[in-house]
Amino acid sequence: MQLLDAEHSCFTVGAPEAGDIDVHLFDLDRVDRVEASDLLDGEQARSERFHKPEDGRHFLARRVLLRQLLAQRTGRAPHELGATPDAHGRPVIDGIEPVRFNSSRTRNWFAVAIHAGERGTPGIDIECSRELPDSGALSRRVFSPEERASLGEGVDPGSDRLFRVWTRKEAVLKAVGRGLSIDPSLITVTLADDLQGDRVDVPDPASGDSWRVCLWDVVDDRAPRGLFLAAALAAPA
Repeated sequence: MQLLDAEHSCFTVGAPEAGDIDVHLFDLDRVDRVEASDLLDGEQARSERFHKPEDGRHFLARRVLLRQLLAQRTGRAPHELGATPDAHGRPVIDGIEPVRFNSSRTRNWFAVAIHAGERGTPGIDIECSRELPDSGALSRRVFSPEERASLGEGVDPGSDRLFRVWTRKEAVLKAVGRGLSIDPSLITVTLADDLQGDRVDVPDPASGDSWRVCLWDVVDDRAPRGLFLAAALAAPA
């Protein structure tokens, strides 16, 4: 089975304690036409409700690409891999344990993280830098005091450093899977230029326990400047 024709990069980031994460990065504008036979019930109709036609095309491509990737890992047919959200809103596909996955999108870019270890849940986030007029309010709301001190109070609304921190933090939150029930300002990630498995400890207010999260930057030289991609793997501490 071939993935849809697309500009596609694949990376493996090492997680010695829990296995590797495979990260797939797609340029959705390079995806060939999606065949009707690749779609699940209702997906074509849902794509037609998008205001912009390209958003509908990107929606269909993301759905098919994700199923094709998971089919390659599980040996199941793509049409058998419909997803439903778990209690924390993460998509889950029945019968593919221990394969776990997470995805993220921005503009025409789509990223998927897949982990097949017995322990750990992946998280991934991708962002394109852009002007954020409310960057000061954003930094006060979601960045820790240590991060704000490193970024500076007058952070540039289009700063690469702002997006680097936010992408890393979002990957951590998605790996933990508790969403904004965890105050993001309680988590501190480093401003180092290149993370390769750095550890972040995340408190879980629901249980009183904590999570151990490993965090990586993922870089594709073919991607445009200003594209930030981070992957994380979380396991109970």
